[in-house]
Amino acid sequence: RDVRIASLRLFPRVFGEADASLLGAAFGDADPVVVRAALAVTSPSLAARLGEKLVNLAIHHTEFDIRCTAALLARDARPADVVPGLEIALRSDPNAFVREAAASSLASIAPTSPALAAARASDPEPRVREAARIPGPSAIRVVDQTSPPRLPMRTRSGPVGDRSSDG
Repeated sequence: RDVRIASLRLFPRVFGEADASLLGAAFGDADPVVVRAALAVTSPSLAARLGEKLVNLAIHHTEFDIRCTAALLARDARPADVVPGLEIALRSDPNAFVREAAASSLASIAPTSPALAAARASDPEPRVREAARIPGPSAIRVVDQTSPPRLPMRTRSGPVGDRSSDG
């Protein structure tokens, strides 16, 4: 597992954008940690070539955060490859975060989707209804919640605001 994760972190430097199939294979790994690492190094241009695999993750993976991230990345793929799958995720996923991500991606690439109109009218979660209204990255905050908190910078004399050792 650690070797697979380390190789995925090196993927952009070693392979660049050349071989999406290697990254796509990692999406099928049985270990969710490896799949998360693969999604983390998926650039927009790679996502454009991996649309069907991203939608497959968005619909079928057991971990909701992976479904959510895959739905967000799918917005960079060809609409013909991802719109039907994103509509399925929006209509049927039990997790509101995943439905919100699917709605956000659909609003960006297929704003006239009937699934968006249905979500605006009847989804029980207000965030999903909002994401279905506004085109763009409204669901990005779901992914950002996993980012580590930013710590205040230190000065030479101590923490920010601490003037006790300035003299």
